[in-house]
Amino acid sequence: YCVSMLLALLLCYTMGTIQLMIITKADLISGLTMAVFPFIPLDLVKILISASLAVALQRALQKANIMPKAV
Repeated sequence: YCVSMLLALLLCYTMGTIQLMIITKADLISGLTMAVFPFIPLDLVKILISASLAVALQRALQKANIMPKAV
């Protein structure tokens, strides 16, 4: 789960930084400083919490025989 979420976050950061750079005519470092660096710590915490909840939910659904076990 964490790898998938990190890849999705990287895609969001990339697209958002490109858009910000185009709109503000900023360079890469300025774009990253405005659009990415301030958000990394909280985004990583949210990924860890989300992944933990996903695993717990998957286990609960399997225990209740609502979701088949992964192959």
